[in-house]
Amino acid sequence: NFVEDPVQSNGDSGASQGEAPACRGALNDANARWPNRNKASDGIIGDASHQARKSDHNQGNAVDITHDPASGCTGDIIAAAALKDPRTKYVIWNRQIAFTAKGGQWTNYNGPNPHTKHCHISILSSARDNTSKWGF
Repeated sequence: NFVEDPVQSNGDSGASQGEAPACRGALNDANARWPNRNKASDGIIGDASHQARKSDHNQGNAVDITHDPASGCTGDIIAAAALKDPRTKYVIWNRQIAFTAKGGQWTNYNGPNPHTKHCHISILSSARDNTSKWGF
């Protein structure tokens, strides 16, 4: 079980490198697949709360995609596709976290945000420039 952000101890400086093209591609792919989806919880670069701690959002290496069942864009679909993608480091969705390096098995996530309104995808920094389709 995680109580804090799982990347807080990864040694990243927190300095932004700008949006990773791979993360922007994930949002673009979601928009193409579900053009009328809600985007209220979408994001790449961390807000002030994220910037106060270490987060993959601060480097532009994480993307949040809004869970919008009415449009068909569900966290379950986004999470399943992300866990099959070699760019993905881990996914947080609906109080669960899965690390690709640990076989993508879901475990409880008890961080301050339960990730019930969006699916969080963190990517490997080495995959920032990979703009292949996400397969949503």
